[in-house]
Amino acid sequence: MKILIIFLIIQTPWKKLFKTFKMDERDFYIKDEYMNFYGGGKGKLFIYDVFRKNPFVIENYIKTIAGIIIQRDTLPNFLLSTASFLINKNVRRDLIKNPVKEYWKGINKKGLSKIISFYIKATQNTKKWIDYAFEEIKRDSILKLIKSYFYEEDSKLLESSIDKVDYLYLFTGAMDFCLIINEIIDSLKNCDFENEYYEKTPYGDIIIRGKENDTILLENPFLVIDFGGDDVYISKLKKIPYFSLIIDVSGNDVYKANSFSFGAGILSYSVLIDFKGNDKYYCEFGGLGSGIFGTGMLIDFEGNDFYDGKVFGQGAGAFGSGILFDKKGNDIYHIYQYGQGFGYHLGSGLLFDKYGDDKYIGEDKDIIFPSPQTKEHNANLVQGMGFGKRADYIDGHSLAGGIGLLIDYKGNDKYSAGVFAQGCSYWYGVGILFDEEGNDSLKGIWYVQGAGAHFGVGILLNLKGNDFYYAEKNMAQGAGHDFTLGYFMDEKGNDKYFSPNLSLGAGNANGMGIFIDKEGNDEYNIKKGINLGDANLKLRFLSLRKNMPTYGVFFDLGGRDKYKLKGRNKKKWFKITENNEYGFGFDK
Repeated sequence: MKILIIFLIIQTPWKKLFKTFKMDERDFYIKDEYMNFYGGGKGKLFIYDVFRKNPFVIENYIKTIAGIIIQRDTLPNFLLSTASFLINKNVRRDLIKNPVKEYWKGINKKGLSKIISFYIKATQNTKKWIDYAFEEIKRDSILKLIKSYFYEEDSKLLESSIDKVDYLYLFTGAMDFCLIINEIIDSLKNCDFENEYYEKTPYGDIIIRGKENDTILLENPFLVIDFGGDDVYISKLKKIPYFSLIIDVSGNDVYKANSFSFGAGILSYSVLIDFKGNDKYYCEFGGLGSGIFGTGMLIDFEGNDFYDGKVFGQGAGAFGSGILFDKKGNDIYHIYQYGQGFGYHLGSGLLFDKYGDDKYIGEDKDIIFPSPQTKEHNANLVQGMGFGKRADYIDGHSLAGGIGLLIDYKGNDKYSAGVFAQGCSYWYGVGILFDEEGNDSLKGIWYVQGAGAHFGVGILLNLKGNDFYYAEKNMAQGAGHDFTLGYFMDEKGNDKYFSPNLSLGAGNANGMGIFIDKEGNDEYNIKKGINLGDANLKLRFLSLRKNMPTYGVFFDLGGRDKYKLKGRNKKKWFKITENNEYGFGFDK
């Protein structure tokens, strides 16, 4: 790490910045001794401090994290391993040996019968980890509180349960379940469909279907395998089982549910795997790769798919992990709030799309969650959003945010949302949007594109392509407000920026905004305000804040660039004030 820091600071832009500010590079971060005057919240993630205390490592760390996910995408346990590691809950069950292989022993059956027997035996041995996790509190008592919590009808009762759950046991069981799924997937490769089968067991329903077009009602799904056909799955849960696995081998399928379905680990482990077909997924609340006090996962390997939800889904985690992985196809993701890579307290949410020209939509035309910033737009909190509970103005019981990641590997993608989106954070959360390759379009309103508010870390990295960035109101494209680090980096391409007040490397109210565009002939269309490597601290009354720095940094490191309103090609500009406002811009 020290070698990396030295390498970075000797580069001309950073060297010029520190010389101008007359400071040591080791002091270039938002310090605890400042933040602790004003903020707080239990459950802060280690990766939050890694990024906040050393902005220089952000690029390489995130490239490495994304690279691990991209290279090791096939198996559920690899996806879970990364998601759990990022929230300090990594459990490596198969490091020495695979603990679930022993459950094949003593099963004297063949084909699907053997697979079913293995699944029952393995999951019932794994259930002990859930029992250990909820040993101090009844699982069913939490279940009743979950939905009302996210609609803010009740908070105290659920939050009193948070510290009574053992999350390491919870993730131990989740990892074992993923290893069980690996065994089943391998076994199915050499297994033909035998007969349709249905059994109501103490653990839930077992349903096996062939290659016909089926309508499958899910009331208590434990194991569902469908070998083909254009199927319709309708979820009307009467009970949430401890384990749920749905595998669909092929067909253009439709999945319909109101809540807690199709890869929704709600105090449980739930995985949906669809191998082939152009599929449609509908779940209003808590579905399609979501985890609340559990782990939920949706994996779709092939097809042009449509994902639709209202609240909390499509890679969303709270007190657990939610993962959505789509490998191939031109896909559409649509949700109103809390999704597409969303992490709440002690939660990790991951949406990973590997190939295809995709659309990520945070609904902003039908306004049902009006934002406090601008009531004409929804508060979406999507597309790489880390979110915590700020309670200093309520009862003081704040909760640090989780981590939300959206990773898109290849394709010409479109991202759109209202407020809080596209690598954004709030209250000790970490939000990351990583796009590796493609000519992308990103549109948002307020707090978007590597930004955040109130002690967060919001990051956007876009590596290759001629990209279009549009932000309408405030706080965008590398902007940090109120002790937040907002970080934006575009590596290659001829890019166009449409930028509002507080953007393009802007720090506000003791925040830090960093904007870096490395290569390309870029165009900056800038509105009046604090932007382009600028810092702002407006005090309504005498405050300690005037003694604490605010930073704004803008680097364009290559190409012939066009600036509308202000900024110049091949120039340097800076500002230092008595209120410790430090602004720096550099076009190389």
